[in-house]
Amino acid sequence: MEITQQGDCLLGGKLLHPGQGALLAAGQDLAPLLEVAQAEDTLVLAGLGLGWHAQAVAEHDPAPHLLVYEPDESRRAWAAALGPAWPRGPRPCWPRTRSN
Repeated sequence: MEITQQGDCLLGGKLLHPGQGALLAAGQDLAPLLEVAQAEDTLVLAGLGLGWHAQAVAEHDPAPHLLVYEPDESRRAWAAALGPAWPRGPRPCWPRTRSN
């Protein structure tokens, strides 16, 4: 992963998230799905990444239930360290591992 001087996040030279407006970009990625999602639906994210997509789901109204499968313990610890303010709205669920 590479962060450019402009703050863009690249992986293998391809843009993952822009340096400005990453939450907006994530919301646009998910727009077709979120347009039809209802509060009783469950959306599963395979991996947390930088968290922008989870945040976009949590801020959508109505926000579907959010389940994040993140096998990387360090990413789960990072998200937990951000505390209850992230993501706003429903908390993602982490898979149980032997260490937790």
